[in-house]
Amino acid sequence: MTQTKRVTRANSVRTCLLFILIATLSSAQAGDQWTNIHRQDDAKWASLNGLSSERVRQIRLAGGITDDLPMSGIDNLDAQSLALRKQVLLVTWAGNGHCLKITVLAQRASRFQKIWRATQIAGRSGFCHNGAASGDFTVEATKEGLIIVHVPKDMSGNEIFGQLKEITYRWNGRRYATSQQSKY
Repeated sequence: MTQTKRVTRANSVRTCLLFILIATLSSAQAGDQWTNIHRQDDAKWASLNGLSSERVRQIRLAGGITDDLPMSGIDNLDAQSLALRKQVLLVTWAGNGHCLKITVLAQRASRFQKIWRATQIAGRSGFCHNGAASGDFTVEATKEGLIIVHVPKDMSGNEIFGQLKEITYRWNGRRYATSQQSKY
């Protein structure tokens, strides 16, 4: 191999390594950015629920949102309404479609364990908005221990899932099951 080919090859390898280094640093910076976003989110939800930020972080991690997971976060956290059963409602969002994941966690000693999760309307699509054409799904727990999913309408006020208005889940002793679907 000639000297020129060796230099050209070495430059190609250096360029490739530099590209890999830049991509790695960019990825690390993005991860750090999301870690900071999640920490701020933890503090917000801690304040709203009377918990420590570290406790909210434990709940978030148990719900599947790691410290550096991009395009995700907490949409709702309710540590009060299901407390009689030592359960916490965690609603997380992910992606551009603001898709919701509804998780109920049980407190076991000092950690949390997932006991139930819903990601879609039974037999239909996920809890995601339809781009700019609809509002977002919202989820709440009630003092009676129910979980209610409010189905959005489109921007014109039309129902996007037939006439479905709300889905109510009730604890049956083992898991949450659909107990009612309200229509408009």
